[in-house]
Amino acid sequence: MSTPWPDDVFDCAVRLARSLGYEEIDVSHHKGRVYVFCAEQSDCFTEKISELYNTPVTPLWAIFDGDWRELDPRDPTVWGALIGPPGVKKLKYQSFDFFTVIYDGGKRGAPAIEADYVATCGDGLKGTHKDIGIAVCEAYNALKGNPRRGNE
Repeated sequence: MSTPWPDDVFDCAVRLARSLGYEEIDVSHHKGRVYVFCAEQSDCFTEKISELYNTPVTPLWAIFDGDWRELDPRDPTVWGALIGPPGVKKLKYQSFDFFTVIYDGGKRGAPAIEADYVATCGDGLKGTHKDIGIAVCEAYNALKGNPRRGNE
């Protein structure tokens, strides 16, 4: 699917890549989406690459194999990994009259309906959004020094 993400999702993903420690060279923007390069160390150096460049030294980029993966903050495998002691410490779902705690340092509950998710990291840094993944990722971005710009 090549439909561009909404601006808030795209912006969150760009900052999330930085928050997760990806170097600029390992982040790609394509058709309104964000991809990160996930490297896996090769089993061995290839002699063919050394021969191709006529040098006994293997180029740095040839040391690693890997692939480009989409970094969608709404994907549960992405935001779910940010919940826990080093990241999001509390996650709740709130409406005008009530809130339901979904996660609080090991305790888990069930979400309510039609409201905003509020994710809280250390030092009270928060992310709030109608999408749980964006709320979690925004809180993590704030924790890592990459908060959303503007008055949001």
